[in-house]
Amino acid sequence: MTFSFEEVLVEVCKQLLSDSAHVVKVGTHQYPIQRTHKGHLRKVDFLLDGHDMRGIEQNPSANNRWQRWFALARKLRRFSVMVVILRA
Repeated sequence: MTFSFEEVLVEVCKQLLSDSAHVVKVGTHQYPIQRTHKGHLRKVDFLLDGHDMRGIEQNPSANNRWQRWFALARKLRRFSVMVVILRA
């Protein structure tokens, strides 16, 4: 079964933000959850359709535009994805 881009991101987000999770499972692959050095936030590097992706838990106490946007949406935790494009 093939999942859409959005479905995979939602599932990665749920797994990453789970307090008991040590790995994120995407299809048949498992990717370790790590912590950032500075903020000790959860992060995971994973592959999606052959592209390197990174999911990072966002700092809930940060004072930035994302924090204001999520405060309006009444979200407690945030998740961002960076798409890394490698050029040959």
